[in-house]
Amino acid sequence: MAAVLDAVERSSRGKNEARRLVEQEEVLALYGSRGTAPQTAVHKYLNSKGVPQLLLNTGASKWNDPKNFKWTMAGLPLYPTEAR
Repeated sequence: MAAVLDAVERSSRGKNEARRLVEQEEVLALYGSRGTAPQTAVHKYLNSKGVPQLLLNTGASKWNDPKNFKWTMAGLPLYPTEAR
């Protein structure tokens, strides 16, 4: 079953929704989530729980850090790469 939630790109709402998905819905992964700020708000929590953030819709270079955040993967070209 797939769950779709809209956090309206609000970091505080995104945190609550991510926590609910992980702790109550027991999701396997989050896929295609949008926005640098909302994803920044939840990526430490999701990585600590071992829940993958797959194909994020943001190109911030912070998502290219598999050493520290192995469960987070960008879905767009990173902005510095795209600017070349």
